[in-house]
Amino acid sequence: MSFTLSEVQVADAESLIRRCDFPAIQDDPLHRIMFPRSRPDNWESEIRWMANNLKNTLERGRSNFRKVCAEDGTPVGFAGWALEQSDTPQGVKAQSNEKKDGSTIPDPDTLDMNAWLETSKMLREEKRRILHGRKNIWRLMIISVDPAYQRQGVGSMLMQWGCEEADRNERDAFVLASPAAVRLYTKFGFEVVGKVETTEGTFRSMFRKVQKQA
Repeated sequence: MSFTLSEVQVADAESLIRRCDFPAIQDDPLHRIMFPRSRPDNWESEIRWMANNLKNTLERGRSNFRKVCAEDGTPVGFAGWALEQSDTPQGVKAQSNEKKDGSTIPDPDTLDMNAWLETSKMLREEKRRILHGRKNIWRLMIISVDPAYQRQGVGSMLMQWGCEEADRNERDAFVLASPAAVRLYTKFGFEVVGKVETTEGTFRSMFRKVQKQA
């Protein structure tokens, strides 16, 4: 099967969450921390909330997102990178749920805000520790692949694009990695430089030095 890589549009937000991110994160530590009471009858509200957060991120236009689509145009994975400028922890899940017009989408009943804020603080402090004094850092915020298309090169396509952008612009790169993603990041030159222990698993801070072009 062949795949194509292209830029993400604002209109892609819901399909990327519904088809890729939400199915992929069911066993992710961060998702379990944020949604400890998640169950099928609440999934729709969680999907809408996450899709709105991604839409807001795309509308702000300060990040670089790419998607991978199958031959029929169905999105099977996506990733978002940003030039490090703030203390926001990884992923679209950290974004406000406020719409561009000022209205809001209610937080899902299954969201444990206190647990999320506590974990967010730990991730933020770890990021500060690693990036203190560094500039021009290319940060991987999120990468998700539809479970049905994992281990078919989709994640590698997304990582290849991001790492080539880092090298082309002479940027070091950083990511706070979930346990399942460490192997993929290592493949692209990221090294573990720290960790954050949570109730649901250990996140690794990983750093990649720019690779000079020949």
